Amino acid sequence: MSVENQSAGIVIIGAGLAGWHVVDAIRAKDKDIPITLITADNGDRYHKPMLTMAISQQKNAADLVRATGSDAAKAANINLLANTQVTDIDPASQTVQLISALRSDPVYTNYATISYDKLVLAMGAHPIFPKSLPEDLVWHVNHIERFGQLQEKLAAG
Repeated sequence: MSVENQSAGIVIIGAGLAGWHVVDAIRAKDKDIPITLITADNGDRYHKPMLTMAISQQKNAADLVRATGSDAAKAANINLLANTQVTDIDPASQTVQLISALRSDPVYTNYATISYDKLVLAMGAHPIFPKSLPEDLVWHVNHIERFGQLQEKLAAG
């Protein structure tokens, strides 16, 4: 068996704009290297800057999705682990421990352990919440799911 066949490949944590751009850049250079993309959401591809204009353009979250995570993963020939959280990274053994958000039994935190040759952290930013403002009035729209929640809130008045 050749070394290429034994490769654990590249693991990318985060399927936002940065994560998908890393996938695109790798695929432009190498069509065959194994890539696993891990995301806490469904991995849909959308252009994040559009979130800031979507309400004024009367678009909903579905209008912004350019490709579902599943379809984008098939097109890029990658393994997408959607609705999955990373619980630990062990650089010594080059492994990542995961738990699926869709599991009905949260007792087992070692849902899966996967290996990597290269690891990319593309997790984005977490905005700071201003303590001086009431939490129920401040919306951080940093991903499409949160945008959809804001739209529902606005529609409800």
